[in-house]
Amino acid sequence: MKSPLATPKGEKEVNMKTRKLLTVVCLVLCLALIAACAPADKPASPSPNVTSSPAPEIPLPDFAQEDIAAVRAVVDAYFLALTEGDADALWATRHGGKPSNAAPAATGVVFTLNNAWFDAQDHERREFMLTGGGSSGLWEIENVIVFRCDFTVTFGENATNTGAWEEMDYGDYILILTREDTSSPWLIADSGY
Repeated sequence: MKSPLATPKGEKEVNMKTRKLLTVVCLVLCLALIAACAPADKPASPSPNVTSSPAPEIPLPDFAQEDIAAVRAVVDAYFLALTEGDADALWATRHGGKPSNAAPAATGVVFTLNNAWFDAQDHERREFMLTGGGSSGLWEIENVIVFRCDFTVTFGENATNTGAWEEMDYGDYILILTREDTSSPWLIADSGY
């Protein structure tokens, strides 16, 4: 008795050829799929003897000595107002003045300014213009300066409203000052790290 699965010899040869062809087609398709899913080749790395550097940035404009002195006076007034707990004097150093919901100034806290400096090419100046408050278009780059400060905070016996301040040394604290134009006063637009 013949098995129902048995096929004549000619059909068996055709089926074998078809299977081989289908196997090859499947392999080719699998390889094509794998190649399509593989990450794109990275560009060749430069040889070790070739150095690449980013395009040089355009130098930022510098400041006149009277501008630097005016900014330093605002920085000094800011730290004095912090130490004296004088909220009105503190907010007078900042753009926008005192908001109606301003927290009371700290009292019994001494802010000792140890050092303050600026660099006309400070990267924070560019960042402020690109992504910070300067990106609003309110200020031109020549009306933005970044001062960095080192200061110490100490608490007296009756210190109140200390907020986020801790008794410690603060280094490289940033004050970004701006002015509307060259005849306007410098005021603090942003501060922090």
